[in-house]
Amino acid sequence: MSDFIIAREEPDKELKEHKRRVERVLINDKGYNNEDIERDINLTVSIEKFTGTVEIDFIIKINEKRVVLIKCTSGSLVTRERLALACARLLENYQIPYTVLTSWWRTELLDTITGKVIGEGLEAIPERERIVENLEKIPFIPFPEEKIEKEKRIFLAFEALKCPTKGCPTC
Repeated sequence: MSDFIIAREEPDKELKEHKRRVERVLINDKGYNNEDIERDINLTVSIEKFTGTVEIDFIIKINEKRVVLIKCTSGSLVTRERLALACARLLENYQIPYTVLTSWWRTELLDTITGKVIGEGLEAIPERERIVENLEKIPFIPFPEEKIEKEKRIFLAFEALKCPTKGCPTC
């Protein structure tokens, strides 16, 4: 369905198309195999009586190690960086080394450990060959135990910030 006032597709359709675009880049341009890519992974976090679930769009897994977490969004990257980093820090017993946050207009590659942007654009997503060559050098560092509770609270705070419109695909 189109919005005739601003002549653009609904966010849900745009987001689905962007996910397909990212998947094509991973396979066609970055050299990943279908077996390297996990899709639509749910991360559920609970603290006391509060529980939240976030869907992670893609995870690149090489030699049984999750190396890159990719979260697609139809909104601003800046407002979603913290949630994406929390996902990469809480999903495994180590921090997934690279976090990619991508919208139709922008893509950021973040160092999960530092939280700093280390590349921009889809071209910044590491190629499979580079990951394989450097796998032994890539740090798989556990998230500090004393920070896990705080990271869970951050995850739940950002996960809870949703549009009040039931079923809104953007939020």
